[in-house]
Amino acid sequence: MNRTVLRLAALLVSANAALLASGDARAGDRPLIVRFVNMTPDAASTDAASQCVQFLRDRAAQESVDLKPITETPLRKLINATDKSVSFMTWTNAATEPAWKDVDSLFAVDCRPEEKRLDAVLINKTGTRVEFRLRGEALDRPRAVWLMDDVLRASWAAFEL
Repeated sequence: MNRTVLRLAALLVSANAALLASGDARAGDRPLIVRFVNMTPDAASTDAASQCVQFLRDRAAQESVDLKPITETPLRKLINATDKSVSFMTWTNAATEPAWKDVDSLFAVDCRPEEKRLDAVLINKTGTRVEFRLRGEALDRPRAVWLMDDVLRASWAAFEL
C-alpha cells in the first residue's frame, strides 16, 4: 500500500509541475497593457533611433506585454498638447490621463543614439510617474533591456485584473 501511495503522490507532483511549467493562461489572466509611443522627432528619426525603439518593443514582447502603439500626432491630439515646442517630459499626469485611462500604463520615449540621449516617461494607472533620462551613454540592446525591465516593473505596479 505504501508503494501505491508513493506512486500516486509522485504522479500528482509530476502532473502539477507540468501544469505550472506550461505557462498557459488560466481563467481571469490577462496581459499587461501598455500604450507605447515613439516621441523621437521626425528630424532625429534615424535608422539607429528606430532600432533603439525597436529594442524596447522587442523586450516588451518577450515579456508578453500587449503593446498598444500610438504615434505622436494622434497622442498630442488626444491629450490636447499640439504644441510640439513643449516637451512630452513636461506633460502632467492629469493632462495625459486620456492616453492611459484604458490601459495599465503609458510609455513615451525619444531615443537618439547618435546623440547618446534618451528621454522617456512612464505613467501608470496609480499615478506613478517614472522618468528616464540618459545622457552620454550608448543606447544598445543591453541598455534597452535594462530600461524596459524598469518600465515593466513600474507598469506591473498598476496592474489590475
